[in-house]
Amino acid sequence: MCPKPGYKRLCLAGGVALNSSMNGTLLKSDFVKEIYIQPAAGDNGAPLGAGLELSKSNIDMNHAYWGPKYSDAEIEKELKECKLKYEYHDDIEKAVAELLAKQKIMGWFQGELELGPRALGNRSILCDPRDPKAKDRTNLIKKRDEWRPFAPSMLDEVKSKYLVGAHDSPFMILTFKVPKNERDKFPAAIHVDGTCRPQTVTKESNPKYYKLIKEFGKITGVHVLMNTSFNIKGSPIVCSPYDAISTLYATALDGLAIGNWLVMK
Repeated sequence: MCPKPGYKRLCLAGGVALNSSMNGTLLKSDFVKEIYIQPAAGDNGAPLGAGLELSKSNIDMNHAYWGPKYSDAEIEKELKECKLKYEYHDDIEKAVAELLAKQKIMGWFQGELELGPRALGNRSILCDPRDPKAKDRTNLIKKRDEWRPFAPSMLDEVKSKYLVGAHDSPFMILTFKVPKNERDKFPAAIHVDGTCRPQTVTKESNPKYYKLIKEFGKITGVHVLMNTSFNIKGSPIVCSPYDAISTLYATALDGLAIGNWLVMK
């Protein structure tokens, strides 16, 4: 179906729409003013589309947190069964921000599981993006090829500072150039061509993750974290507390923030 002449709002789906470089190029073109890509744009998003079509729902899908969620009580039960040492933190965001600022690489397990292939701050491995060595360390943890890049999660209000032609990017599915004078702020999450594939985080969409990034910014001056999916090569993103604990001890992660519980190795 061809778009109407002069119509500049573009919506993409299908596996090809996971090509963030293509999406970023389209957004920069003269014939696209706004762009929307469903976060589970591949075949795994088909059931969602079918359900919405049958229900005739008209929803504003501004987040992708549709999966299972676990309470602190459910998490503690699993921690006890695994006979782990752990601590409860009322302010888990501040505690983890301090660890990240000390170059600890942390598993972050919170709220509902994300829909789609991108980790969006609920089932993530996080680290300090200022450390150029963080990329290599994290690829070793995930047992991935050393050339594989990572993405930055940044507060929505700093996107214009760090992204050329900034646009909302809640699903980590668009690529932007980073100004040369800002690339030293988060080198671990910038591609070799000076671009990045950001997730812009709002307080409304994910208050806990937003607060974590803000606390990290208070310490470091950089309101950005390096974010990748909480899994190792060949495995799906962790879903349950048991999955998260298993991955923690199968890798060289420094620790795990799971709900308001903190587990350090």
